[in-house]
Amino acid sequence: MNNENDDLVTALVSALSEEDASISSLVQNDFSGDDFDSVDDIQSSVRLPEGAEAFKNLSGTKVHLSDPDLGSSPNNLKNLEVILYFSGEPGSNSGGLSACAKYIDGATSDGALGEGNTRGSLITGYWSLLSTNSNNESYSLLLTIAFLGTSYQSIIKPAGHLMVNDEDKVALRFDFDGDIRDWHTQNGFELDDNLPLSGEQCEKQLPSRIGL
Repeated sequence: MNNENDDLVTALVSALSEEDASISSLVQNDFSGDDFDSVDDIQSSVRLPEGAEAFKNLSGTKVHLSDPDLGSSPNNLKNLEVILYFSGEPGSNSGGLSACAKYIDGATSDGALGEGNTRGSLITGYWSLLSTNSNNESYSLLLTIAFLGTSYQSIIKPAGHLMVNDEDKVALRFDFDGDIRDWHTQNGFELDDNLPLSGEQCEKQLPSRIGL
């Protein structure tokens, strides 16, 4: 039996059991290179980036998330954004979720958005922090929502920082419709309990970034 990879397997299992474990590197890797040749490689890859902060005290806050990928002109413009509002008892680990979502993918510069796209929709659901530690913190935020006629369960994780137009932004790893990617936040988590009440309000809160 070939035991030469035993140390690597042990390191991988150990790294994935830590609070700040992340599977992004595994999901995005085709394992044809040398990214995981050593224990150090595995420990650094299967861990949330430096600067990633655990979630805590989300009730009564909001966070504005934007996908930095705006597609390309003229026939593949994108604008994916969401503002999440977390309700619940102070200090709780779960509660209700309201969100303003803009989903434009594959739009054309002549103004055609395409089927299924929305300039701003109000969606609702629930949120919960998974596996909180002794400080009531968690690196995994579970969202359960209904959007565009489909139910989704997504997990958000802190992802350190992301450069957007030469500006340093706080990043969150956002799983949307099975696609794992890093999105940036406008101002991180902010205190705000003014929940949106309509899609019209959501459109005003999410002005276009692509001129449509």
